[in-house]
Amino acid sequence: MKMVFQGLEDAFLIERGIPFVFEVNNPVLFARLCQSFEGNEGEFAVEPYTLWEDDERVNPKDKFLLIANVFDLPWDTRGSASAVHKQIESILFESEEIRLAIEQLNASIRKRCFEGSYAFHADYAFGEEWDLKRYLKAFAFDVDYNKEEPLLDNLIKFLSYIADIRFRGILVFVNLCSFLAESELEELLEHSFFLGLPLVLLESDTKSYQFSRGVHYRIDQELLGEYV
Repeated sequence: MKMVFQGLEDAFLIERGIPFVFEVNNPVLFARLCQSFEGNEGEFAVEPYTLWEDDERVNPKDKFLLIANVFDLPWDTRGSASAVHKQIESILFESEEIRLAIEQLNASIRKRCFEGSYAFHADYAFGEEWDLKRYLKAFAFDVDYNKEEPLLDNLIKFLSYIADIRFRGILVFVNLCSFLAESELEELLEHSFFLGLPLVLLESDTKSYQFSRGVHYRIDQELLGEYV
């Protein structure tokens, strides 16, 4: 996906598996870019931009997931749990053996419930047909995480989760370099490469890190940009 900001000379290509480090040393522009990524408003954003795929302009709605606080990761992204349930059902039901075993367990549960209802005077029945997604939702089956774990571990787990739900937008981390050692950052970028995620690091200062993965673009205080 190509991203073009009004007033900036260069266009930026965001590709899956190739992290894009967007370093902006000018604090005013940095703040405006954060607002623009957060709003998903394209040409109507504080810092207007357009998005392109295969030379066709695309709607910016829901294209960016801005993560401004790495200690409060958006695990409950809209529709994420439902997406996981759909993927699990699809994978499990690829096996005829697993599908039959699950259906047999469901039939057994329903039978026991009906047997228990015989003690009542009225007739009782299930109001909806059973399916695995509904079962997973009822028992809140979702990603397991612990905010008390080391930051890098949670970040790696979060990227894995984003890959599992097949999020189609672009992840934008704000000042991630401030919280990770260079070796930790390299490990995280390596993981995003392995998962094939479109990842942007929006940074006010990269501490002179050397990035072996991805693309590094810097805009200085005078708003002059260059690939580093």
